[in-house]
Amino acid sequence: MNASTGSTHGSTPRSQNENAASKLVVSKWSRFNQNLKKKLVLLLFGICVAFAITEFLLLALGVSFPLLYQPDDFCGTRLRPNLNVRYIEEGNAIVKTNSSGFRGNEYQAKKENVVRIAVIGDSFTEAIHVPYEKTFCHLLERRFEKAGQLVEVLNFGVSGFGTAQELEMLNHYVLPTQPDIVILAVFTGNDVGDNSSKINSGQIKPYYRMQANGLVLDDSFKHDARFMAANSWSTQTKVALINWSRSLQLVNKFYAAWKNRKQSGKLDDIGLDPNVYLTPKENSDWDVAWKVTELLIQKFAADCTSNGAECLVVTLSNPIQVHPNKEFREDYFSGNGIADPFYPDKRIAEYCEANTIFNLNLAEPLYRNVSESEGLFLHGFPASKLGTGHWNENGHAAASELIYDALIGCELLD
Repeated sequence: MNASTGSTHGSTPRSQNENAASKLVVSKWSRFNQNLKKKLVLLLFGICVAFAITEFLLLALGVSFPLLYQPDDFCGTRLRPNLNVRYIEEGNAIVKTNSSGFRGNEYQAKKENVVRIAVIGDSFTEAIHVPYEKTFCHLLERRFEKAGQLVEVLNFGVSGFGTAQELEMLNHYVLPTQPDIVILAVFTGNDVGDNSSKINSGQIKPYYRMQANGLVLDDSFKHDARFMAANSWSTQTKVALINWSRSLQLVNKFYAAWKNRKQSGKLDDIGLDPNVYLTPKENSDWDVAWKVTELLIQKFAADCTSNGAECLVVTLSNPIQVHPNKEFREDYFSGNGIADPFYPDKRIAEYCEANTIFNLNLAEPLYRNVSESEGLFLHGFPASKLGTGHWNENGHAAASELIYDALIGCELLD
């Protein structure tokens, strides 16, 4: 009876203890959650502060490793549109691109009284190593301006391009801008090799192959898993995030270096591949690469002509060709069995002459008139290494003058 009454009118001491214990556990769990939330908020705040400080320091120090390129269905790759980033890996320059993804101003409708010159080439034309105002394309335009001539120069350079990609660039992006003159800037240091999938293998880009009826385009790169992955939404999102943050750029740079740590066999960037200076053996990979390159130049010029544009083929300079140290140059050439350091330039000149294509070789006059006479380095930068890599401001300035003289001399502007 008492037990029944107790169960009806109140809790037993045991029940009371259980309730109290339950409330204590709930209270402790609540305090734990509150403390955890506070710690997470503080941790998140600390991370944000550290991230902001790191971003500020990297910005102040000029540390920048942006991802500049995007996939392209015709050329394999090209610069991203609307870039405004700093490039410091060789030289130091702000890299801005227009909405079409090329350096320079936005392309305007062609004016009747203005001569439009389009320059197509690789990294030497793109020239992200120097401010755009110091590139040979911009300097060439300013040179005409000083002479009172209305000329605009459009830059269609993209790093890593070979002649096959430059031909695709011509037909898909350049000719629609209605140029009066198209300059094909050939960097013999690797352009010939870049036209061969056997010499420079593993590249995701179009090639042209020789067949009985001439050149045939091979655009199978579009089906390469790496190309499709680069085109994916996830990759594009990742690239956008990396380009937004200097910290992420630095992390990505270290990751890329670690990922590629086992790669070897990189060619000397002073002389690049010595085979380009040698007469190739019949039917060798280099012989085929040269023949494909020459046919590409011929087709390039023909496509220009059929679209009402004049064509000028300009061979640029390799670092070793214009190195101001004569003994250094001679040691390199003799050590590699090279009799004529200007063999690739002369070969292209002879081919152009035989096919009535305007041609200008820069390497030999740059060496004779600037490097040898004035002792100037035309390639390389003090922060990296003089005499290697791409043109510095001296190289661009000297090249712009020679190209200007050639355009005036061969009367392409008339």
